[in-house]
Amino acid sequence: MIKGYSSNFFIVGNNCNNNCYYCYSKQKILNDTSLKHYTEFNEFDNYINTATLHDIQYITITGHNYDPLQYKHLRDLVCYFKDSLGFRIRLETNGYLFNNNINIFDKFDVINLSIKSLNNSACRSICGCSSLSINDIKCINTHNNVSISIVVNKYNYNTIINDINRIWINTGINKFFIRPDFLDRNSRLYYDFVIKHSNSFNENIIINGLYESKTIKINYYSIGLTLIGKFLINFN
Repeated sequence: MIKGYSSNFFIVGNNCNNNCYYCYSKQKILNDTSLKHYTEFNEFDNYINTATLHDIQYITITGHNYDPLQYKHLRDLVCYFKDSLGFRIRLETNGYLFNNNINIFDKFDVINLSIKSLNNSACRSICGCSSLSINDIKCINTHNNVSISIVVNKYNYNTIINDINRIWINTGINKFFIRPDFLDRNSRLYYDFVIKHSNSFNENIIINGLYESKTIKINYYSIGLTLIGKFLINFN
């Protein structure tokens, strides 16, 4: 960790309930030497002490080939981080197990929801599962704290703009993160998408790649930015 960064990542890992073909955890893109592995509960205090020492404000709970909502101790973990230690909590999830965890969603300050496609056929091609419905997304956004993450790929390329509009109109969510498929050599589809759709929304102001309007925000990542700058701590 580097002093001055306000967020740190807490990663749980096992076998994910989705099987996204582009998942970087399967591709060895993330070098394990960049992770500190905490495998024993008696080492957990080291994580907390380090986060406190570096004045971390947010703990982002995410997964490595795993979705955090699968973690059976998630409620205890979140309550400890938030209620006992005073951290703010950000969750990164695919949302498929939200019904089993809806009673803790008020604990999350921010939820970043990964959407593959609202088209069932495309979604099954991407991750082996049917799509979340608009009603599912509404339920997850009960506390109006959800942003949407979408990876541009060969199955959803032509439907992303329509999906964004459907989600925005029907749920009120107005913050979207558009990311590259790491298996797409040189991210050609991703950059083509950015060039093609950068003017899709009215009254956009470009600020370091962030497209802002009165109604919607779309953040286009530079390739690799989702990995660079993450200070990852793994706890299985």
